Amino acid sequence: VARHIWSKNKIDLYNKKNPLKKIQRYKNSNSSFEQLVLGLEELSEKTETLIIVEGIFDKKNIDSLLELDSNEEVKCIGTFKCHVSPSQLLKIQKKAFNLKNIILALDPDTKIPNKQGKVPFEGIADSLRPFFNVYEIDLPVNKDCGDMSWSEMDTILSNAYP
Repeated sequence: VARHIWSKNKIDLYNKKNPLKKIQRYKNSNSSFEQLVLGLEELSEKTETLIIVEGIFDKKNIDSLLELDSNEEVKCIGTFKCHVSPSQLLKIQKKAFNLKNIILALDPDTKIPNKQGKVPFEGIADSLRPFFNVYEIDLPVNKDCGDMSWSEMDTILSNAYP
């Protein structure tokens, strides 16, 4: 997100005088979030297990709780949405070519059918299974990885299932 350097009043005045050449006060990124992988730079040929979460706060908490900054074999990434796109998968495979295991630690709402009747989580797990051992964890309702304590996360990870 970028903000124009002019004041709101100056932008409004300009836009009234120039309706065909309006200036936006803020400009959002043109990039597609479904292509971004938060934490991609942390992956290496030593990474064998990857925990996938939805966002920055989930990743930050997992990294802190599991002390992943000092662990080269296990890493956590954020996908910014409740899905893993083909371009994200390709980026992950290029960086961590010895990757064997993926733990899906997505928010609980991904296991609830959407308006089309599809369960987002099922599609994600199924798309990854041809390439990796995929494990799922069940997070408590109304709680995500960004809200977990160490003991909660330890219990949940020890109950991961294929």
